[in-house]
Amino acid sequence: MTYLLGARCKDGVVLLGDRKFTIDYGTDETFDDKITGEVPGILTGFSGTRRMFERFRAEIRNYVTSYYRVNKENISTDLFLIELSDIMNNINNKFGRRDENFDLLAGMSGTNFADQKSRLFYFYDDGGYEPVNRHSAIPTPSTMIFH
Repeated sequence: MTYLLGARCKDGVVLLGDRKFTIDYGTDETFDDKITGEVPGILTGFSGTRRMFERFRAEIRNYVTSYYRVNKENISTDLFLIELSDIMNNINNKFGRRDENFDLLAGMSGTNFADQKSRLFYFYDDGGYEPVNRHSAIPTPSTMIFH
């Protein structure tokens, strides 16, 4: 079970999470980061299958590099959210099974986006997402998000 804690502040976001992974079909365990910073000003924490999340990380890095190379300006929050959603949905549909997908908590610092607002979003395994504007447990008590 994954535990993620997210907090949105006036000038940024904070994500905390456990580091335990079960491996070998639950017979062993290892420890590694579940929170990553693929793009400056963006933190992502995941719950679910690591192999799917690693593909997601690579695709996000590729998208951001390509976008900045062409546009040479900050991306809008909405455009970035749509791209995160599309990439996540495509990966889970193409490579995953229902029991191997991943969920995502994304915190975005306002200084790296055109609209300058810090935001926190929860992404479901189908790519759908919603903003986190107050404390809640999403989707289970193991993932806590606070505002």
